[in-house]
Amino acid sequence: AGGIYDMSFDFVSQGTVVEGDIYTVSDWTAFAKSVAGGNTYEGQTITLKSDLSVDTYFEYANGTFEGTFDGNGKTMTANGNIWPLFTTIGENGIVRNLTIDGKFSRYANAAEVGNATIAKINKGLIQDVTNYADTELSGTYVFGHIVTQNGGKLERCKNYGIWKRTNASRQK
Repeated sequence: AGGIYDMSFDFVSQGTVVEGDIYTVSDWTAFAKSVAGGNTYEGQTITLKSDLSVDTYFEYANGTFEGTFDGNGKTMTANGNIWPLFTTIGENGIVRNLTIDGKFSRYANAAEVGNATIAKINKGLIQDVTNYADTELSGTYVFGHIVTQNGGKLERCKNYGIWKRTNASRQK
């Protein structure tokens, strides 16, 4: 004979970039590759739904982002960072409510002489972002902990990251 059982469970979405939510490092990677592939996300909001941490660095969104990236009060920690999250925050782009932590272990593109945790170039709005990522690199670099070149707005951003330049031995 059969029985009737009362069963219930909570479904927790794993998220995808298509849904506009980032739950995992894999979701971030798919999103970053999409930006690098030319998707600007203009008019769309991408929301970080959980804290993310990697031993090295997050995939680089090497393109122009024109949407809204809402960090949702979460933290992204990269412990061997080499580049920012975005190349360019476009004129319509917004990055907000995000904390960055970890450290820069080396510099991916030394010839470009500039780096930061959020973006190399900001033409849009970076709002309520806090940086705790430390940097200790040898050489001469321009390192703006939140953004390297700002042509947009930074509102209520805080930088607690420590920049320390080490002297590397030079050979002639």
